[in-house]
Amino acid sequence: MMNGGRILHHLVRYLSDPNSTVLIIGFQAQGTLGRKLYTGERHVQVLNETIDTKARVVSIGAFSAHADQGMLLDWVASAPKPPKQAFCIHGDEAAAEAFATELTQRGIKARAPRITDVIATDDL
Repeated sequence: MMNGGRILHHLVRYLSDPNSTVLIIGFQAQGTLGRKLYTGERHVQVLNETIDTKARVVSIGAFSAHADQGMLLDWVASAPKPPKQAFCIHGDEAAAEAFATELTQRGIKARAPRITDVIATDDL
């Protein structure tokens, strides 16, 4: 997600260099620096510094450690006893909702609750 660690220092050094390439090899959640770069933002904040993105930013999904929707549906289908209910809470909201819909269509009660569904705003 590029939100912490030494990657931030590498980005400060190389992101403004048009001869550099930033290779994104995994999922980048909404609101993260990685997602901003992935979607092509040309100016990003890194370590309290505004950096002009001049490096080439490319992405490959081959190294993701997460299963995709099809793999998760296959996994659920292979269960000796299917779950009675599922809460889809990981990933982007749209993807979680789509997965919940697929599960529901396959006879599993499923939903993708938002944090506001679970925690009252007074509790924050």
